Amino acid sequence: AFDPVAMDKARQVIRDDRITYCESLSAALLDIDALIVVTPWPQFREVPALLRGRHPVPLFVDVRRAFERGSVERYEGIGL
Repeated sequence: AFDPVAMDKARQVIRDDRITYCESLSAALLDIDALIVVTPWPQFREVPALLRGRHPVPLFVDVRRAFERGSVERYEGIGL
């Protein structure tokens, strides 16, 4: 899990050993099957470039539809 704003609070509120909290977006994208972007922070604009060339390609779920469908190979826009 990675959030550039709420990491400290998330660690306090969500205490689950199955969650790995990461200090950077790049670290959070290592060895993943899926990625869910809930808040369109500016840092997340890098996601399509960081996922390009990955095999297997992780599923990218965009809850705010802040990204273009074609920007990521396996894209699902839901919500707003």
